[in-house]
Amino acid sequence: MAKKVKDPYALRDIFKEMEMELVASLRRNFINHKVEEQAHGFSWEMWQKAKLRNLQEYRKETTSVIYRFKKRISAAIEQVLRNHFSVGERKADIKLPQDGVSTALPGEEPPQEKQFFSMNKKKLDALIKSTKNDFEDVQQAVYRKMDDVYRQTIFKTEFQLSSGAISLGKAIDKATEDFLAKGVNCIAYKDKNGEIIRYVNIADYAEMALRTASHRATLLGEGSKRDELGVHLVFVSAHANACKLCLPWQGQILIDDVFSHPNDEYIAKYKEKYKLLSDAIKAGLLHPNCRHTLATYFEGVTRLPKPQDPKIALENYNYEQRQRKLEREIRKRKRILAGTVEDEDRKEARANLRQAQKNLRDFLEAHSEFKRNQRKEKVHGNKHTLSSTLENFDDSTLKEIDERTILEVDKALAKIYKEYPSLQGIIKNVHLIEDGTAKAEIDIQNKGISLSLGINKNLTPENAKSLTEKMYGQYKWTKKPGIEGIIKHEMGHVLNYDYYVRKNHLEYGKPYSDEPLQKLINDLERNDFATELRAETLERLGVTDTDENVARYFSSYAKTKSMTNNGEFFAEAFSDYSDTEAKFIFMELLKERLK
Repeated sequence: MAKKVKDPYALRDIFKEMEMELVASLRRNFINHKVEEQAHGFSWEMWQKAKLRNLQEYRKETTSVIYRFKKRISAAIEQVLRNHFSVGERKADIKLPQDGVSTALPGEEPPQEKQFFSMNKKKLDALIKSTKNDFEDVQQAVYRKMDDVYRQTIFKTEFQLSSGAISLGKAIDKATEDFLAKGVNCIAYKDKNGEIIRYVNIADYAEMALRTASHRATLLGEGSKRDELGVHLVFVSAHANACKLCLPWQGQILIDDVFSHPNDEYIAKYKEKYKLLSDAIKAGLLHPNCRHTLATYFEGVTRLPKPQDPKIALENYNYEQRQRKLEREIRKRKRILAGTVEDEDRKEARANLRQAQKNLRDFLEAHSEFKRNQRKEKVHGNKHTLSSTLENFDDSTLKEIDERTILEVDKALAKIYKEYPSLQGIIKNVHLIEDGTAKAEIDIQNKGISLSLGINKNLTPENAKSLTEKMYGQYKWTKKPGIEGIIKHEMGHVLNYDYYVRKNHLEYGKPYSDEPLQKLINDLERNDFATELRAETLERLGVTDTDENVARYFSSYAKTKSMTNNGEFFAEAFSDYSDTEAKFIFMELLKERLK
């Protein structure tokens, strides 16, 4: 059962999480240019057209992200508002005067409890409905915003490329920098004339809107209790930090004509002595994000809060706003880092993030009365967001590697599994390695057989592209498009291993005695499967089966000796992205053998 949400700030967390998933989605759709460029040869017009064609798929992905959060948002709103209404009722109960002091006016009949409770219950239900409807509109605005950002990125990238000699990755980073700096800022604030004065981030709006609504729910709960008691006087809390709108009302006694329901006689009795709460609200009290509370006031019984120095309270408020600004800057820098494509730009983004964090630490050292709230610095992006997008493995052991590499590995595996469904799910461990680009291994033990895939911790889309180009140019490797080709080579080994596991009627993770395992090891070492494919491929090419011809028609690495005989030939031929006759003959023979 899901944990109940009681804190308005939880809705901010949900929207921050959504925002980071949308940033990751946008980035995924634009970082693929690295692989496309290598695989097909780069053409800006082709890239632009491909991205525009992909718009429909991107829209589906955006819709999917937003839909996944829809129920959580609705549940959070309902839980927070109902909880705060109940809290308000309990608070009013706790603050009742003791020692039998009468709270009713002389000669006044107690009000009908159910009538007033029902009235505020209806107000609460209306508040919940209104808040949910507002956030339905917010989610639609998020969808439109991300659609606009995708289109704008394509055309801004074209402008950046035409303005100077920069890489496509750099151009994308420049095209998205404004979006990443502001985040999904699709909520428009308007002035009295209906003119838009500024846009705000969805997470900031979510916190403000639910905090304000939950505050109102608490006040409705307290008001329903005051109606039961027939007491409608309240006093405003007094804080050591307060804005200009609230300062005049700190510690003031007011007639609650907003959250409770005093009759005309009651208002007339106290109006000359106290102001109406409705007038205070019109003047700015209980504004959005206001933290002032109201408590029931019993004449001659209640002690009013100690007055605060207005000058100090305002100064503290301004310092607190400075802290909030520094926290927003940290979130901004984390968002930029999460969405940046180019390695050089990512280094700069990390440096800017560290500086923003230092600025906050320096501020808190200078103002020790304020405490660090790390929750306000979080963007809830990387670990959770990335894991939720992966289809083929868990990234929990890959914390040190470039996030883009993880996404490319996942994409490469998805393609291979689509073509070879029998391989899906047999790799139980994807981990980091220090040497080599990647490594597929089979572990044969009595307790079970397992397959693993190692990825070099320093592998990035950029250096993978550079390496595969270099090795192909020197005839050392077959043609490969960066990370995708490197992973396909290793999955060639996996396919080769799996062939013999199946041939011997063995299962992964199941214990076996020495005899069947030794037979498997012997079969793998001899590797007749790969040896026969090599011989038949070269025979169809009309050449003799020699290492020189393997190097000539495939690569020099294809003739390398390994744990399995001709295992590197198999993996190199399997991961060849060229259009050569040798590659097509091998793949045709392979498919025949796998039937």
